[in-house]
Amino acid sequence: GGVLVFPVSPRFLDALQRPHRVETVVTATPPGGDPMPVRLKGGSITVDSGSRIRRRGSLRVLASRAEWDVLSTDGCLIEVRHGVQFAPAESELVPVFTGEVSSAGRALAPSSGEVSLPLQDLGGWLARAELLTPQTLLGGVRRVGHIGSLVTAARPGTTLLSLTSQGGVLATDVVVDGSRVRAIESLETDGQLESYFDGAGTYVIRRARALNDPPVFTLRQ
Repeated sequence: GGVLVFPVSPRFLDALQRPHRVETVVTATPPGGDPMPVRLKGGSITVDSGSRIRRRGSLRVLASRAEWDVLSTDGCLIEVRHGVQFAPAESELVPVFTGEVSSAGRALAPSSGEVSLPLQDLGGWLARAELLTPQTLLGGVRRVGHIGSLVTAARPGTTLLSLTSQGGVLATDVVVDGSRVRAIESLETDGQLESYFDGAGTYVIRRARALNDPPVFTLRQ
C-alpha cells in the first residue's frame, strides 16, 4: 500500500534528540492572491484515518478586520508548516495541513483581535464539487486513473500520488452523476483502495489498509 513520509535533513533528526525550539508557520492564500502570513496564537491539528476529511484543525490567530476578510474568503487556502528552528532566521519545516476554513468558520461575523478558526482539509472542498452533468467512466481503464481524473477535473493543478499498482480496471463503462465523492468511494470499494488529501495538499491513492497489514512502526526498548 505504501507509506508516505516527508523527508527531513540529518540536522533535523539530530535536533530531535536534544532540547530544541519548534516553529509553526501559517499562511493564507486567497484565490488569485499572494500568501499572507497568519499570526498564530495556538491550536491543534488532528488526523482521522477513517474520515473522508482526514485533517481538521482549530487555530487561534490574531487578525485585523482586513486579515479576517482574507481568511474568510471562499477558496482561501490555509497552509500550516511545523518543524525545528535552528536559529532566529533558520528553520526546517514540513507541511502538516493544507485546506480551508470550514463553512462554519466562514459564516462567523466579521471580527478582529483573537479569532478562532475551524479548519478542514481539501476533502471538504471535494465534497462540495458536485458533478454538474453525468460522466462516463470508461471500461478498461484503471480505477486509480478514474479517481485521479475525478479529482483533477474538479480542482485543476492538484498533485496526484499513487502508491499502488493495484485496484484493477473497470470491466464496463459506468455512468456517474451527482456526488463526485460517492463516485470516488464506489471506485475505492470495488478496487480495495483509499484516497485522501495529505498534509501538503497532495491527493494520495493507495491500497486500503487491512487488519493483517504489518505495522508502520516497530518500537523497541
